[in-house]
Parts: sequence; C-alpha cells; structure tokens
Amino acid sequence: MRWGEVLWRRPLLFGPAAVVVLVVLAVPVFGLRTAMPSLKVVPASADARVGYT
Repeated sequence: MRWGEVLWRRPLLFGPAAVVVLVVLAVPVFGLRTAMPSLKVVPASADARVGYT
C-alpha cells in the first residue's frame, strides 16, 4: 500500500501526529542564544547608535 493512500484515508490520525512531531523538533529553537550583542555595547557617540535612536 502506498503512503499517500494511507495518509489520504486517515488524515485526522496522521495530521495531528505530524504537528506533534514538528513541535517536538522545534522546541530546541526556543532555547537558542544567538550571542548577538545589543545596541548597549555600541558607544553613545557612534554613528550606528545615533542613527538608531
């Protein structure tokens, strides 16, 4: 039997299961730290900070 036929016959079974798998795989993304400094590390007189404010 083909996977497409199985999925087409029972979408309410496999749809939520697929969503659960995707959520579980995405959970580690919420704990990522990008280590990008904020604008606080730029001196107040720097052009980038003046332009930002």
